[in-house]
Amino acid sequence: MTKSVGSACVAGLAALALAACGGGGSQGGSGGTPPPVGGGGGGGTPTPPPAQTPAPPPAFSFAASFAFETTLGVESTMFTWQDGTSGTQRLEAATPRFLSGTSPARLSFEVAPPNEVARIRFDGVDRTFTSNIGAVSGFRRFFGSSTDEELRIGPFSPFFTRGSDTSAEVAIVLFQSAPTGFTSGTRVGTARRLIFAAIGNPSQEIGRIPVSRRFVTEGGFTSLGDFSMLSSTSLVTISSDYNTGIFGGFSVARTAPNGGNPERLADLNFKGAHDPATNRLTGTIRDQADRVVGNFEGGLYGPRRQRIAFVYEFAIPETGNLKHIGFLYGLEG
Repeated sequence: MTKSVGSACVAGLAALALAACGGGGSQGGSGGTPPPVGGGGGGGTPTPPPAQTPAPPPAFSFAASFAFETTLGVESTMFTWQDGTSGTQRLEAATPRFLSGTSPARLSFEVAPPNEVARIRFDGVDRTFTSNIGAVSGFRRFFGSSTDEELRIGPFSPFFTRGSDTSAEVAIVLFQSAPTGFTSGTRVGTARRLIFAAIGNPSQEIGRIPVSRRFVTEGGFTSLGDFSMLSSTSLVTISSDYNTGIFGGFSVARTAPNGGNPERLADLNFKGAHDPATNRLTGTIRDQADRVVGNFEGGLYGPRRQRIAFVYEFAIPETGNLKHIGFLYGLEG
């Protein structure tokens, strides 16, 4: 999950629709505070006042500096080459890997007028970017010495903040390095490092989610434009019976030539579980034949667990069994 470093908390996560699986009560208490043991004038030992629930961290924005680290992310070396049979450029996630507690991603953002400075670190990558203060409050986009190297931070979409792009509880970070020469077997092309990571304020509420919830999400996965999501938005549900678990997903389409309707290729479904103790979401991605074709990890963010983010990896026959990585994030709706 994500934790803040220094003075501010940041939120980040992939947009995805899902409904929360509840079952049983939440672990927040109910009812009044019991009276103290013993009397005021005598023998009993007063019961100490109940511990105060800390206020949730404020939503983050680009108006102030922040820093955080996250274990919710997926990264890979992305390999691009020319398909000798079709003459089409292909893109594959050659080495997809989920982040872990021993190998997190770290992002810092500093407001230093007239500039802003962002630094990202993960798995041997350590890059710093400087740019003039951005005019758009909802996201930032930095470039290296050329536009081939890029760092993006932010919701990416007015949909996610429902018309307000001034602050967020969760956001997605995307970094891609400049390409270098790369060979895989007989294929010769270029490679670059790519990461999708969620940053933000993890929900402080824990326990089973008592009522099933539906989340509206959006996102994307790696491709060169010939394959894409059929729709940019998805619905995901976390079932309150904790037997059904998490379900939802998206459809993969092939881009049609000359602007025609995209061709629907495959329906991919998320099936997994919510951990009531950590709010971690994990599971598999299955195709329309219920075959396991990938995996996902996710989390819940913000007050009342109303924000969600996923990262995932998959490979399906319909896209040549090439490996892809992607993200979804969104809000209850």
